[in-house]
Amino acid sequence: MSWSSERLSFLIALTAAGIMAAAGTMIRLRLNELITSGHTVVQSQENIAHLQSILADITTVESGQRGFLITGRPEQLAEFQAGRVAVESHITQLRTPNADQPEFLSRLNELQKLIEQRVAVADDGIIRRQRGQAAEARAAVESEQTAKLMTDIRQKLTEMTTEQGETLRAARASALRSAADTRKSILSLIFGLIPVLLAGFAVMFHELTRRRKVVKSLHELSHRDALTGLYNRREFDRRVAEACKTGCVALVLSDLDHFKQINDCYGHLVGDSVLQWTAEQLRRASRDADAVARIGGEEFAVLLPGATPESAAAVAERLRLAIATLPFQFDTSEGKPMELSITISVGWVYAPAPCEVLDLLTRGDLALYSAKANGRNRVEAAN
Repeated sequence: MSWSSERLSFLIALTAAGIMAAAGTMIRLRLNELITSGHTVVQSQENIAHLQSILADITTVESGQRGFLITGRPEQLAEFQAGRVAVESHITQLRTPNADQPEFLSRLNELQKLIEQRVAVADDGIIRRQRGQAAEARAAVESEQTAKLMTDIRQKLTEMTTEQGETLRAARASALRSAADTRKSILSLIFGLIPVLLAGFAVMFHELTRRRKVVKSLHELSHRDALTGLYNRREFDRRVAEACKTGCVALVLSDLDHFKQINDCYGHLVGDSVLQWTAEQLRRASRDADAVARIGGEEFAVLLPGATPESAAAVAERLRLAIATLPFQFDTSEGKPMELSITISVGWVYAPAPCEVLDLLTRGDLALYSAKANGRNRVEAAN
């Protein structure tokens, strides 16, 4: 080989290496854009879910308060307090992951102020009702100003949900563009630099495989509850909707008994451990085909496709026993080992034919409420 040929080969190899390095950089950039878009997709979906939950919970606050003003029953007051706590929890969960989004936080602050004003009106009405001033209490909460507050809250939630929906659509479009650009860069590299590609193929393949796993993990995380690893409410609702199209499906709802006392006595870290432990016991006690989800703070659900009333009742009881018969063990902050007896209340419902999702969930909730009302740590079937 002459010197000129060697020099030419060196220049070709150097040029090819430069082009490959540039192409590799472009691929990494596109993949980073894809991962960033995927994170935005997941965060926007979670934001939408929290905003929708706030709307449902503020409605619970309003209905609980109105029910108490009319009946004076403690159950209605408890419903009001539960909705209030849930709203505060969702707002807190929206703050941390959106700390780098000043516009979103500003709107969230505005929403929180409106909600605090509405809750203050409700508190005043409840106090008046407890003092026997029922007429004045109802007049206060049914005033035009109070109605406008609820209208403003719903409008603000709608605006924020719409904005997050637009962000979600933009992120999905960006992810699709990044994926398309990534494919184009890869094809250009393969067909333009086959000799160089053969030398670096193993490294590229490893990198692409790792990136795909990251994207797949992000996608999987969007369907899972971060604390327990079970399906989240959004994925569970989707599966219930699919199952209701065919019928022959059962739904088992369960709720930890006296969970607030655990948090109050031992702290939220122990409370989180109880939730994780409960999730694992429910997963083990369920059938392989069942979908186990955490659908609320301490509320869990199991979807039983292809079930019969008999098998549904058996699974419901097995879930209850899986929790009640095994103590939860943990160490206190002083390092002292302790055991807690944990129980759940369970309600189940069966649909032999295609059914409405709302009807199935409502009947299941009523069965669960019946189990709570009849003493807890028991199973009740829906009528």
